Amino acid sequence: MTSAVCGSLVRLSIRPMERWTPIARQYNPLQAGSIDGTDTCPHDRGVVRAMLSEYRPNKHIDGDPVKTLFVARLSSDTTEDIVYDSFKRFGRIVKCKLIRDIVTGASRHYAFVEFEDRGDARAAQHVCNAQ
Repeated sequence: MTSAVCGSLVRLSIRPMERWTPIARQYNPLQAGSIDGTDTCPHDRGVVRAMLSEYRPNKHIDGDPVKTLFVARLSSDTTEDIVYDSFKRFGRIVKCKLIRDIVTGASRHYAFVEFEDRGDARAAQHVCNAQ
């Protein structure tokens, strides 16, 4: 990928549309924000920051993502116990975490449930997605 200046922003060359695939081989923020994939100049500084950034995974997060379910659209009244009780019928739960606002402590309306077995996680996902 080559770059040039486009106004005060950076212009990056992108691969031609002939090499388009439905699943990206690599992430390109400039193409992701383009309607037809032909943009050569970022439309704002946020895109430039994304293009120049390097992903650093959070070292404080543990657990196996393959065995973890993301549970969304929870009501404000939902507690970790309710989430745990709702999913324990699918198998042994290693960790259940209801995400809360760091300042207020109020629910952010989503949770993560990690199962001991990958098959249990997939079964829970299949049943819950079918509802």
